[in-house]
Amino acid sequence: LNLASPLCKKCMEAQYTKVQFHRKAKLILNSFLCFFVVTNLLNAKAPYSIVGEMEINHKTEEAFLEYTFCNDSKKVVKDFTIVFYVFDSDGDVPLKNKNNIVVRIQMEVGAKEELSDKIKLNEYLSYIPEEPFFVDYLYVSSINYIEGTLWNDPFGFEVF
Repeated sequence: LNLASPLCKKCMEAQYTKVQFHRKAKLILNSFLCFFVVTNLLNAKAPYSIVGEMEINHKTEEAFLEYTFCNDSKKVVKDFTIVFYVFDSDGDVPLKNKNNIVVRIQMEVGAKEELSDKIKLNEYLSYIPEEPFFVDYLYVSSINYIEGTLWNDPFGFEVF
């Protein structure tokens, strides 16, 4: 027994087509929103810039990372954490325990100001080389501000 008239079947087909269209439109809209959010997150500017290179003092047998941290924000930095990787000329990692170095710097840096300093690396390195090692992927993983806020980028995605 078929209770649906030809007119009802047309209505049901039209309704089905309308639902399918709305699902596709919703999927396209959601895809666009996801793309927009991810693009903006990836293009977000980090509130700092940092440069650095390794320096060797052969007289004292000490190695340092000489760096300059620029606070590009409008807030005063309380402390920040630097992360970087070190390689020798063969591409090997010359570190004692890890494949990267993580150092917390507890120095205030004013808004729109910069800090130039050195980090002694002897405790991290397995040996002191004749020529400086290559410093790679230098970034700041967190910044604590005086007024209590915290900025985080644990994997250094905002560097690029």
